[in-house]
Amino acid sequence: MKFKTYVMPTPKSWTGYSPGFLEDFVIPVPKLGKWEDDLVINNDTGAAELPFIHFSSFQSASRRLPVVTASNIFRDKWVPAGREGEFKKDSRLKDADGQFTPQIYKGINKLQKKSERKMAKGHMVRREDVQWDINKAEAKAIAAAIATFHFTNACPQHQALNNVLWKELENSILKRGRTREPRKAIVFTGPILNERDPFLVIHDVEDVKIRCPLRFWKIVYFVNPDNELRRAAFLMSHKAEVEEDGYVVSVTKFEAVQEKPFLEFDEKEKYQVHTSLIEKLTGLAFTKATEAIAEGQHSRLTVKPPAKSGTRGFESLATNEVIIEGLLL
Repeated sequence: MKFKTYVMPTPKSWTGYSPGFLEDFVIPVPKLGKWEDDLVINNDTGAAELPFIHFSSFQSASRRLPVVTASNIFRDKWVPAGREGEFKKDSRLKDADGQFTPQIYKGINKLQKKSERKMAKGHMVRREDVQWDINKAEAKAIAAAIATFHFTNACPQHQALNNVLWKELENSILKRGRTREPRKAIVFTGPILNERDPFLVIHDVEDVKIRCPLRFWKIVYFVNPDNELRRAAFLMSHKAEVEEDGYVVSVTKFEAVQEKPFLEFDEKEKYQVHTSLIEKLTGLAFTKATEAIAEGQHSRLTVKPPAKSGTRGFESLATNEVIIEGLLL
C-alpha cells in the first residue's frame, strides 16, 4: 500500500541548538565518532545538523533515526499552551528514505487496537521542553513546540515508556531548585542504535526493513548554585514491551551479544547511570562535568506523581508534587 505525505518546507531561519546557552559554560554537541559518515545532509546548508527552534537533530541515514538531539530549556521563559502539532517529514533531507514516514508507523501499529500498547512516535526533544520564548511571546513558544513534530526528532517508542518517566526527568531537575537562576538546562537525547537490534514487524509497507532501538538515553547539563557544571545521565528500555506485543521479529540474537551492563538491569526499570556508560553504548563523546553518581554505578528511578493531577510537562511544576525517587543531583 502506498501513501502520499505532504512535506511543508522547513524555515531556513531556524537556528537550532545553542552551545553557549548556559553562559559561563560552552557545551558543544557531542563528538559523533563512528556516526560521522552515516549522517543525512541538510539540503539547505550542506551540513549534518538539522536546526529547529531551541534544538537540533543529527540523523542516521542507515537507521532513519536521530543519533542525538540537543536542546536548550529555559524554565523561566516557558509559556503554557494547548497541545498542537502533527508529525511530518523533514523537507531538508537530501535522501528521501533517510527518515520514518506516517505509513511506517501505521504499518507498525496495524494489528494493535489498544492505544496504551501502541508504538508511539516518541519525541526525542519534548514539545514542552522548547515551548518557551525569551520575551514569553505565546506565538513563538507555540512555533517552537510545533517544530518538535518532525520525524527527524522521533523514534518508535512503546507507550509504556513514552508516557511516564521519560517526560518527567528534566522537570524534576529544574523543579528541585538545584540550578542557578534563571533556571536553564541543556539536554541531549537519543536511542542506542545497535547493529544487532531486532527488526520491526511492519504490515502493508513494501520493502521496508528497519531495526528497532530497544533502549534510550538522556543526559541533562545544568549549573548549580555554586556555579558548578553538573550532568546527569539516564538509561531506559522498552525491550520487554515491544517483545511482548510482537513489534519485533526476535531479540534472541541480540540477547546473545548484548552489552554486559544490561545483564545487571531489569529491562522494565529506568535508571540513572554514569555518562561513560552512555558513551560506551552510543559511541558518542560528551563534554566533561561533575556527576552525582560514580562510574560503574546506577540508581533505579521511580516516579511518585501527585495524588490528583491532570497536567503534563511543565504544568506539573506549579505544584512541586512530582518526585522521582532515586534521582541523584
